[in-house]
Amino acid sequence: MTRHYFRPIKDETVVSVLHYLRSVVIRDGQSGLEHVDALLRLQGIEPECLPIPDKRPKAFKRGELRALILGLLKGGPQTGRQIAEAVTQSRDNLTFKQSYKRVYLALHVMQKRGMVRRDGGVWRLAP
Repeated sequence: MTRHYFRPIKDETVVSVLHYLRSVVIRDGQSGLEHVDALLRLQGIEPECLPIPDKRPKAFKRGELRALILGLLKGGPQTGRQIAEAVTQSRDNLTFKQSYKRVYLALHVMQKRGMVRRDGGVWRLAP
C-alpha cells in the first residue's frame, strides 16, 4: 500500500505569499482584500503593518529594446558600448549602467536566435 505524504508548508512561506497577494489586490483594485487580511490575522500578522511595495514601471515594452537595437544595427556594425550609449540617450529614466546590462542581455538572446552576430568587438545584423 502506497501512502502519499505532503511536505508541510512553512509559516513564513504562507505569510510571504499572502503579503504578495495583498499587495497585488490593493495595487490592482481587486476584490477579496478582507479575506486575505483575515488569513493574515489567522497567521498572527496584522495586515495594516505590512508595507506595500510600489510597482516599478518597466523601461521598455515587450520587444521594444530588441527593435531599437535592430534599428541601430541597420545603420551599420556597432560595439555594445555604442549601442548602450544610444539606448541611454533615447531614455530619460535609464542610466548608462542599466542600459549597458539590458543591451548585452538582449544582444546575447538575439545572438542565440540568429538575429545578430558578433565579429570581434562589433555587433552586426546576421545575414
